[in-house]
Amino acid sequence: MSEKQMVDDEFAEWEQDKEATYILTNLVEELNEPDSLAYFWEKLSPFTPELFANDGAQMVQEVLFQWIRTGGNVTSEHLKQYSDWVAENIASMDEFGRVHQCLQMAILYAPKGNYFSPDEKENARFADTNMIEQWVDTAMEHASSVDDWNYIIEVIAQPDSGSHLADKAWGARILEQGMGSLDAGDGKKLEARAKDYL
Repeated sequence: MSEKQMVDDEFAEWEQDKEATYILTNLVEELNEPDSLAYFWEKLSPFTPELFANDGAQMVQEVLFQWIRTGGNVTSEHLKQYSDWVAENIASMDEFGRVHQCLQMAILYAPKGNYFSPDEKENARFADTNMIEQWVDTAMEHASSVDDWNYIIEVIAQPDSGSHLADKAWGARILEQGMGSLDAGDGKKLEARAKDYL
């Protein structure tokens, strides 16, 4: 059976239960042909709010990554399509989910945030400082607890965090913002927890 036929079969099953995104997620790992992954992407498009609500953001990112790893013709426009869709639907997530997803998007655009191949240039081909800043700003807009703010600081300032930015100066600015947005007691807690990252 061709990979495109596998995609058609799994999509037909998914059409019967749109909440069962695991049907498609399981398929992604089995696809090794760039054309099949491009076909998968097109069948998902346009991405819907319903797909996002059913944990589709993670699945769409997995399609994107597998497509890149197989040498597919993935462009910045594909990332923009994904990023715009997440931005349009981020408010539908719970609070921690929103902050986590925003940081996943920041990592997506970080020069050392992804591993597609042993080639560092290939891994950094979608790096975009403006998009990292945009997604970190969005994460801060949605942050409302010590845990939220601490997680943002960790991802930006820690050398081994998901972004691998290791930007302690930016982390310190985020800490200042977080302390300003929390009440005094929580601000002190955040300061104590974040010091290890800075």
